[in-house]
Amino acid sequence: MYLYILIISLFALWLFALIIFRNDIFHPCAIVCFVFFASAICTSYNADTWDIELGYKTVTLIILSLIFAIVPGVLIQRIKILESDNIYRVIRKDIYKESIIKIDTWKIVFVCIFGIITIFIYFSEVQRIAVIHGFKYGTWNILMRIYRDASHFHSDNVELSVSFIAATFYQLFRVLASLIGYVCANNIAISGRKGVEIKYFLPILIYFFCSLLTGGRMPILRFFFMVLICFSVIKKRINGWDSKINISLLIKIFVITFFVLLIFSQLRTAVGRNNKTDFLSYITMYGGGSIALLDLFIKDPISPSRIWGKETFQYFLKFIGSRFHISDLIYVSAKEFRSHNGVIIGNTYTALRSLYYDFGFYGCLIFCGIFGLVFSALYYSLKEKNTKNKIDMKLMVYSYISYSFFLYSINSYFDFMSFNFLKQLVFFYALRYFLLSFNIKMNLNGSRLHN
Repeated sequence: MYLYILIISLFALWLFALIIFRNDIFHPCAIVCFVFFASAICTSYNADTWDIELGYKTVTLIILSLIFAIVPGVLIQRIKILESDNIYRVIRKDIYKESIIKIDTWKIVFVCIFGIITIFIYFSEVQRIAVIHGFKYGTWNILMRIYRDASHFHSDNVELSVSFIAATFYQLFRVLASLIGYVCANNIAISGRKGVEIKYFLPILIYFFCSLLTGGRMPILRFFFMVLICFSVIKKRINGWDSKINISLLIKIFVITFFVLLIFSQLRTAVGRNNKTDFLSYITMYGGGSIALLDLFIKDPISPSRIWGKETFQYFLKFIGSRFHISDLIYVSAKEFRSHNGVIIGNTYTALRSLYYDFGFYGCLIFCGIFGLVFSALYYSLKEKNTKNKIDMKLMVYSYISYSFFLYSINSYFDFMSFNFLKQLVFFYALRYFLLSFNIKMNLNGSRLHN
C-alpha cells in the first residue's frame, strides 16, 4: 500500500516541479523527482519477487527529502526573477554567443594515443591486483571479478589500489574525453548532426573501453548525463528558456537513454558480473532495488559509526586518513549487501541512506535542502554565457557532476566533495587550454617557431 502512495506522491511532485520551474525537465529538482519516480516504478515491478512492503517511515523520508530540495530551488528561482528583467526571456541579451568549436586533428590523435597508453598502464595494475588477490588464469570475466572484489571491498589495503601513475593517467584521460564530449554536445546543439566530425568519437570510444578497466560501467552513464546537460543548456541558451516541452526531442532522449541502458546491461560480464537475468529484470532490479534496500536499512540499521559523516564524506575522510596516517579514516566504503525473500537485492541504497546513517532523519532533510539550494543556484547561473572561452568551464564542471542528482535515487555519488575533484578541476583548465589554444607552428624546415 505504501509503495503505491509513494509512486503517486512522486509523480505529483514531479508534475509540481515541472509546473513551478516552467516546464524545465532538466532543472536538478525536477530530475531528482523523476528518477525517484522511475525507481519506485522499478521497485513495484519486483515487489512480489522481493516480498517487499515499504514502511511509512521510508515513504515519509523520501517525500519530505524531495520537498526540502524543491523549496530552496523555488526560492532561488524567485530571487533570480527579482534580480533580472526576465530570466526566461527568449531573446538573448548575453554578450558571448555559442559557436562551433574545432579541435585540431593532431590533438585528437594525441588524445587517442594517450588513451591507449593509459589502457596499457591501467590494465597492468588490474592484473597486478588480481594476481595478489588470487587470480592465476582464466577468462576476462574472472579476472575483472577478482579485481572488482579486491579494489571495491578491500579498499583499505593500499597494496590492492591502483598506482598513483595509473590513477593520474586515467583522470587526465577522463577529463580529455569530457572536454571532447562538451565539444560534441555544443556542436550538435548549434548545427545538429552536421556539426560533429567523426574524429571526435574515436577518443570517446577509447575512453569507454578504458573506463571498463575500473571494474564498473558508471563512468559511461556519467559521460552520457554530462553530454545531455551540456546539450540541453546550450540549446536553451540559443532558443530561450521559457519554451514548451519539445516532445520530439524528448522522444529522442528517451530512445537514446534506452540504448544506453541496453549497453549498460550488456556490459555486465565485461566488468566481472555474472547476473544472467533478462534486460528488463536487470534494469528494474538496478533501478528499484535501492528503494527496497533503503527500507530494509531503516527497519534494520547497522551500528552507528564513531566517525562523523563516514559515508557522506568518505572520499574527503579517506584522503585525510591516508595523508596523515590516521588508520580510523582508512576504511572500506562499500555498503553491506542485503537480501529478502531469499533474493539478493544488492548494496545500493539511494543517496538518502548515507545522509540518514550519518545525520539521522532531520539531518537528511537538511542536507537535501542544501542540495536543492546549491544545485539550483548553480543551474540558474548557467542561464547566460558570461565567458569568451568557447568551452564554458562553469557549464563543463556543472555537467561533469550532474550524475550525482541523476543517480540520486540509486546511490550516494558524492565523490565531487573531495580533494581529488579539486585536482581534476586543475586538469580541466590546463587541458582546455591544450585542446583549444595551444598551437605549434612550423617553418619550412620543420622546426618550431612558437607556441
